[in-house]
Amino acid sequence: MRKLGPVVVFLASLWSLPATANFVSYETLHQACHARVGIPADATKWGTCFGYLSAIADAFFEDREVRGTKACLPPQITMQTVWDDVLAWMHEHPGNLLPNASDMVVRAMSEVYPCK
Repeated sequence: MRKLGPVVVFLASLWSLPATANFVSYETLHQACHARVGIPADATKWGTCFGYLSAIADAFFEDREVRGTKACLPPQITMQTVWDDVLAWMHEHPGNLLPNASDMVVRAMSEVYPCK
């Protein structure tokens, strides 16, 4: 029974999380993606950004479409290049930034890597 205690506490803590479809805001992602610029880099934030961009890039590799938006990433592209390109797009298009991080990254990838 003692072994169940931590599991119960963990599950109870999940109950208090708000249920929304927008888990990551643009601001949260922006802070995470720029964490590696600082010294020392915040590995957790950097990992959040890298994982987030990787997941959306993988979705585009699989189907070339995410939520009705198309992007065609080159087959041999590296995640470092995707990272650099998405961050550059965010910097160059401050008026196009959306509150929802996933919508913003999908838009950035579709504009940086359009299908021909």
